[in-house]
Amino acid sequence: MIRSLMTAAAAYCLLTAGASAQTPEEIERYKKMTIFQIGLAVAVNDEPYVNFNDGTPNILAVPFYVYNKNNLTLAGPNISYRFWKPGGVQLSAEAKYRFQNYDEDDSPFLEGMGDRNGTFEVGMKAQKRVDRLRLQANGFVDVAGQHDGYELQALATLEVGNGRMISFRPLMGIAYQSENVLQYYYGVTAEEARTGLAVGDGTFMDRPEYSAGPGFTPFAGAEFRIRLSRRLALSGQLKNNFLGDEIVDSPIVESGNRASAFVGLSYGLSGPGIIKGKWL
Repeated sequence: MIRSLMTAAAAYCLLTAGASAQTPEEIERYKKMTIFQIGLAVAVNDEPYVNFNDGTPNILAVPFYVYNKNNLTLAGPNISYRFWKPGGVQLSAEAKYRFQNYDEDDSPFLEGMGDRNGTFEVGMKAQKRVDRLRLQANGFVDVAGQHDGYELQALATLEVGNGRMISFRPLMGIAYQSENVLQYYYGVTAEEARTGLAVGDGTFMDRPEYSAGPGFTPFAGAEFRIRLSRRLALSGQLKNNFLGDEIVDSPIVESGNRASAFVGLSYGLSGPGIIKGKWL
């Protein structure tokens, strides 16, 4: 699924946009610069649904761009505007696209479920740096009428590289998703319930009605960025979501993990350290 693979591409855009700024002083200096980057990422996405894509992760090459000027950042369909910084806490208003979806033909076990779509969400993000530790909290609500729910998230990343030529950041956090979110992506209505569905290898399973409640999803992973030259950078992220009981208990789910990975090469058209007339 192209749309679900774009999850990693969107995350990559945001990582590339923020990876250069490592200290509050650098952040303030970079706000006055125009940062414009383009690139290509290879994204891998592994969904937890029964016999999804015959058990093979989706792999796709995805183009992207990042534009940052003053307090505004554009990264693909995502928009962020930093508007306040009380007590060292940076507050942003954001709009983003949720790249989570499936089509019923992604698995024979999803036949008759209809398609689940991604959606546009708006919300707020608060972020604070404490030395090499970055703490973040955010919340988003659906404004496009797909899941009609909301998600709250708290996470922390730790900078263990030098922050300039090489950056490596382990991350961990937890997300709370409302009942509407989990019901939309993992629930089964009475009309969608089936008996004796083929799941491959001559196996048949029932798909009973299932109502998902709200739930928590812990996650962990790592980000990295290696600056190859003034303009070229190699970046990536590995992330695994440890799905809670409200998701795992769904009859259309067969795995307790939802994993994604990507690696991408970006080229800076403008930004810190870039000299006009020098292509690398």
